[in-house]
Amino acid sequence: MNHAVTLGADYVDQHTGYSGRAVSVHYYEHGCERIVLESFKDGEIKTETFDAPRLVNAATKDPVVPVEPKTGGDRDTVGKRSLPSR
Repeated sequence: MNHAVTLGADYVDQHTGYSGRAVSVHYYEHGCERIVLESFKDGEIKTETFDAPRLVNAATKDPVVPVEPKTGGDRDTVGKRSLPSR
């Protein structure tokens, strides 16, 4: 899956305000995408991992959105039960 994340660019987590440089992207089996941000704080390098949709590009303020749709089929039916066809 392609993503709108540029490794080496700076991003900000919208929920916590944590900012750092994108150093890796992780793709999981069911469509979850996580981005590792690295920053230099208090004299040491720190890394934190975030779900991709929580991040915005620090320079452009553009949100991180998938370039391709997620896997797993139609999302409109998630959590809905179908009626028996007897």
